[in-house]
Amino acid sequence: MNRILRRRPPVHDLDALTAKERQDLIDARRHRRFRTAVIVLASAGVLLGVVHNLKTTREQQTADRYTKGVEQLGSPVSEVRLGAIYALQRVADDSPRDRLAIRNVLTAFVRNHDLCSAQPPKECDNKPVKLSATPHTTPLAADVRAALTIAPALKPPGDTAPADLSQVRFPTAILAEANLSDANFNGANFNGADLSGANLSRSWMENAKLTGTSMFRANLTNTHLSYADLSNTNLFGATAINAKLGQATLTRASMIDANLTNATLIKAHCAHANFGGATLTGAKLIHADLNHADLAHADLTGADLTGADLKDADLTRAVLPRTNLSDANLTGADLTGVSLDHANLTGANLTGADLGGAILTDADLTGAILTGVKGITADQVRNQAFTDADTKF
Repeated sequence: MNRILRRRPPVHDLDALTAKERQDLIDARRHRRFRTAVIVLASAGVLLGVVHNLKTTREQQTADRYTKGVEQLGSPVSEVRLGAIYALQRVADDSPRDRLAIRNVLTAFVRNHDLCSAQPPKECDNKPVKLSATPHTTPLAADVRAALTIAPALKPPGDTAPADLSQVRFPTAILAEANLSDANFNGANFNGADLSGANLSRSWMENAKLTGTSMFRANLTNTHLSYADLSNTNLFGATAINAKLGQATLTRASMIDANLTNATLIKAHCAHANFGGATLTGAKLIHADLNHADLAHADLTGADLTGADLKDADLTRAVLPRTNLSDANLTGADLTGVSLDHANLTGANLTGADLGGAILTDADLTGAILTGVKGITADQVRNQAFTDADTKF
């Protein structure tokens, strides 16, 4: 019988068995299968238990690391706080579901340790800061800088909202080369700060205070700066492609060689600003205040300056083909050597403007006012541009 149990018996062996022996054989095989199934299920149960215990242990370890990190943020020793911030960053990397909580902890830490929390310096009064050859700047503590740059980078699964750092105060802070992208800095105070080379792309800085700030070669691509105060700010060589600067204040700001392609500056206040050599192709400057602004050698190809105030502006050798300057105020503007081919100047006021050497090929000057223009005669204008009975010479 045992021999038959160990293998599938041949037919002649089965024929040799009695009916009772055959039934015993069937019962033995069923018992063996049942025992095998029980062993498999028991092993699976043990394995699941091990996996559950490992998961529980890992979650407990994560919770312990999180709790310890938060506790250490309250240490009076800056090195301990810095270590805690990096420890929390590692927890966020290991546990995506904890990222939002950790980001909120770090943003709260930044708020409680900004430059105006303990002993507010005079710069915290929100008054505009003037440009200075030797600006006063304040080094930022390593732990605060770490939290300020790490928090925006923590992106919780399914959460597209930027890290909330609105209203933080870092006047005169040194944040050169800092990565501050994808953050909410609405209403923040960065007056007089050093943000040279900083990455602020896709950040929200509406109503932010940035007067006298150095943003030399900063990255402001897709940054929201509507209503922000950037007066006296140095934006030399900055990249502000698609930046939103509607109704922002850029009075006396320096944007030499800046890239403002497709930027929005609708109703922006840019009086006396320097856009020398800047790229403003496709930019929207509708009803912008650009009186006395320096736009020499700037590229405004395809820009929309409808109703803009360019009184006494310097547009020497600026590139303005296909630019919309309808109803713009160009009174007394310097347009020597400017390229205005196919530009729309309908209803524009060019009284007393200097058009010496300007290219007006197929420009539309219907209804424009050219009274007292310099450097070009009425016939030369008519020979190049479109005029009508309402064009005034």
